Amino acid sequence: MPWPKTIVVASDLSEASSNALALAGRLARQVGADVILGSCFDPNPLMPVVAAAGGGQRLGRLMDEQEAAIRERLEVERQTHLGGLECTTVILRESATALAVAKLAERREAELLVVGSHGRTGMSRALLGSVAEGVVRQAHCPVLVAR
Repeated sequence: MPWPKTIVVASDLSEASSNALALAGRLARQVGADVILGSCFDPNPLMPVVAAAGGGQRLGRLMDEQEAAIRERLEVERQTHLGGLECTTVILRESATALAVAKLAERREAELLVVGSHGRTGMSRALLGSVAEGVVRQAHCPVLVAR
C-alpha cells in the first residue's frame, strides 16, 4: 500500500480525537499528506427549541451558531496538533456520525481515515455504540484508530 496522500481525521472535540489528530499530524508530516479535519453535529436536538421558538429561520441561525462554535474549537485543535500543516476543515450536519465520516473520506478520496476511540467496553459500549467501530465497518479505505 502506498503512503496516503490524503488523510481524513474525525473529531468530536474529545481527548481521544485530539490524540487522533496529533497522530494524523505526525504521519502527514512524515509522508507529505494533506489533512482534512471533519466533525459532525446532530441538528436533531435543536428541533424542540426551534419548534418552541416558532420557525425554520431560527433553526438555520441555531445550526449556523453551532457550526461556528465547533469550527472555532477545531481551529484551536488544528493549531495545537497540526502546527504549520495545511488542513481543510469540514463540518457535517448529520446524525449518523460514522456513516457521515466514512462518506466524507470517500468523497475526498482519502487513502487513510483516522479516528479516536474512547475505549469504552461492556454495557457503556453496548448502550452508547461506537462511532470508531462504525467507521471501521463503513469506510472504503484503511482506518487508524487512536486510543
